[in-house]
Amino acid sequence: DADADAAAGVARTLAETTRAVLVYRGALYVFADHREAARHKPHYLFSTLLSILAHGALPDVAATWDVGATGRACRVLPPPCFAIAKQEGFAAPGILVPNPYFAHVDEWAATCAARRRARPAWSKRDARVFWRGSVRSGCNPGNVARLAALR
Repeated sequence: DADADAAAGVARTLAETTRAVLVYRGALYVFADHREAARHKPHYLFSTLLSILAHGALPDVAATWDVGATGRACRVLPPPCFAIAKQEGFAAPGILVPNPYFAHVDEWAATCAARRRARPAWSKRDARVFWRGSVRSGCNPGNVARLAALR
């Protein structure tokens, strides 16, 4: 039965009390276990989710989240799993979310708008690209994709 399967999936997700979040009817719920985790990481994630909720952009969801910068924990956490990166490529499990370690959604939108206003016209730009990273065989698939997009 689909309802029983859905209930079992939500139960598995919410059992991960240090990595689970629940969005229900526009409100964010978290477990007290988050107090025992590295405090700054949950705080940043919750701030980002709250800034998204302020725009009414999230449906009801129970999810886990990967606190790391690789997305690898989403392989073992119950789905759906929020991740700020997928170092193993887009086929890796997890739902990409904005990186909460930079800024919440409204701060990021303001930063992007300011940068767009300050950028020079195409005719005034330098045609060279500065690259920081690796693109050799076996490197991060994200870097390979970024380089391909520049060509």
